[in-house]
Amino acid sequence: MRVELTPTKVRRIVQENTEICVQDVYLLGAGFDFETYLVNDEWVFRFPNTPSEADALVNENHVLNGLSIPTTTPVYEHWLSRPTGYPMPVAGYRVIRGECMEALDPDSCDTIQLAKDLAKTLQSLHGACVNHKRHTVNLDDFSSKEVVGSFDPVTVGLTTKEQSTAIQFVEQYRNNNKKIRSTRIHGDLGVEHIITKASRYLVGVIDWSNATIGNRFKDFIGLWGWGGDHFVQEVLSHYQDRPQHIDWAFIRVHGLMYCVHRLKLAVLHNHNYSSILCNRLRKRIKETRGMSPSDLP
Repeated sequence: MRVELTPTKVRRIVQENTEICVQDVYLLGAGFDFETYLVNDEWVFRFPNTPSEADALVNENHVLNGLSIPTTTPVYEHWLSRPTGYPMPVAGYRVIRGECMEALDPDSCDTIQLAKDLAKTLQSLHGACVNHKRHTVNLDDFSSKEVVGSFDPVTVGLTTKEQSTAIQFVEQYRNNNKKIRSTRIHGDLGVEHIITKASRYLVGVIDWSNATIGNRFKDFIGLWGWGGDHFVQEVLSHYQDRPQHIDWAFIRVHGLMYCVHRLKLAVLHNHNYSSILCNRLRKRIKETRGMSPSDLP
């Protein structure tokens, strides 16, 4: 069952379980899985909403302790396994300074440098092969009902034509199996989890609670949602593997659904960048018009 949090309650929990003298508490983000708060403009505290997400937080801590990649990742200096005032583990790390990539306009960024940095980080992460044998994975599909529900034009602000184009594109995607090489992946590499500097350099990657072993191209979904085929190709130009037809279909379709998910979440919480995400979704839909998901760029 989800536990309701407020800045006042977070202040009390942090003060009772750490040595921090809490002055300010600010809600950074509220998702379906975690609520994240900034304390004293210095510490980021993550609160899981459910027991399953508490397990994910434990997994994240384990992953981060063994991770070695060429960018900054959270270091949990405060690990509260049984905190007073909260029924699940809570973790806190020093804030990673920079700009959230989600808020940036690709047309105003040095995407060439950013792509190089991201490729270097992904190459390092994905290079950690856990099992060199290939195994078959289900790359998912979407039912018509799921697609129509997700693209509710009233919810996300699409025109009827845009909704129709998106649904037609996604419905071309079919359940596919593919033999892949197991690699460590972030698992939820949306641009909301990427920190940049000066709209040019990669500074850090956060939120590793979904880190797992799986399809490396899952870590390109959010990048496609942000910059489409063009930006993904820029990253891939510095990355050793090249996606095949089935991989491009996976990246694009999941990328489109990712854009919808982020927009719906922004609308739900009345975020001031909802219009940015809506325009980004419209741009991705426009780019897919007349295209098959599996077309090579």
